[in-house]
Amino acid sequence: MRESKSRYAVLGALSLEPMSGYQIKEVLSHSVGHFWNEGYGRIYPTLKQLAAAGLVTGRVEPGAGVPTATSTR
Repeated sequence: MRESKSRYAVLGALSLEPMSGYQIKEVLSHSVGHFWNEGYGRIYPTLKQLAAAGLVTGRVEPGAGVPTATSTR
């Protein structure tokens, strides 16, 4: 079984600034999207795994209702 590289891409995006899963998708699409495409179906589970490992935290922006992941390392 191959190791997923998604977590490295997500952490790389989060190293720029705190952002939501939607924003991560946009950053990845504009930066590495010409040779690697990551979908929401992979980004959100990856964020959950990273949070469980203590590598990111989430917060809800007032009024937004959508969690925003932030890198803690």
